[in-house]
Amino acid sequence: IMANAHAHALVIMCGWYMANVAAACTLSCEADTTCFSSDLAAARDCWNGIPYNTTWQQTTLDTISTSLENFGFGALYHKTGPPYDLEVPLLEELSSLSESSSFASDFEFQENLQTIMTSLLDAHTRYSKPGCYSATLVMPVAFDFQLDEASTNSGALQSEPSAYLIESAFYEQYTAAFPDLDLSPLWNQPVTLINGLETVTAISTWGATHESRSNNAGARFNAALRSFLYRSAISTQVGDAPDALVVTMADGSEVSLPWLVAYNSNFGITSACEKLTQSTETEAEAESEKQKQLPSLTRQ
Repeated sequence: IMANAHAHALVIMCGWYMANVAAACTLSCEADTTCFSSDLAAARDCWNGIPYNTTWQQTTLDTISTSLENFGFGALYHKTGPPYDLEVPLLEELSSLSESSSFASDFEFQENLQTIMTSLLDAHTRYSKPGCYSATLVMPVAFDFQLDEASTNSGALQSEPSAYLIESAFYEQYTAAFPDLDLSPLWNQPVTLINGLETVTAISTWGATHESRSNNAGARFNAALRSFLYRSAISTQVGDAPDALVVTMADGSEVSLPWLVAYNSNFGITSACEKLTQSTETEAEAESEKQKQLPSLTRQ
């Protein structure tokens, strides 16, 4: 737990002391290396292979709740007022999560917790899953918005933004993993639909529930332009990711893009989540006492 009262920011990263239970994961990777897999089902097995444990759950929630109680603007999360009018009874949500013990895996608990924290839409209060979930869903493309001229009903020309696709940093790894996938329709024409939704709608809808960098819709959309096609399991919820993104181009052609999984040696390894042990809990308690000595921060 790292809290900075002067910056009015809170970053939460949690790990647990875990028993020696083997994760049901068949993906492996050498240390200090990024590996790639076209097998999304295997990646899901790695995420879901970390066993659920009520002790880990309660320790995590207790640590977060204590930290938030000492965080200066915690009271604002109940109801912010205008202009954003966010109403998130955060501590009540965490308490309700604490009372639940029906999770099939630790990953399911992690996703629920991350959903609650993301709903704050606050870049200073974000939750990161522990290192055993370190995999990212990536695509061979990135968005490139351009201004195109379009005719209005009156025949006049006006500039409208259109979403084009360009090669991403993972293009070579992607084409090596999916050598038979024809990507030629993706270039030099706008994307009109993604999984049946108009492109801007698809990005903004996803960003509203998965991108927490700002409570401003425009800033959140700009952040989602990247994270929509680069979904880190550490940073955001990935359990609801479809098997593929089906993109429809302006000429009517469709390309189904399955996810490529980028991961490291910690992925699916239970011991990789042994980040915070008793010594860290002691540090958290010391930080809590320190925060109590600071002047309380109130909204002006």
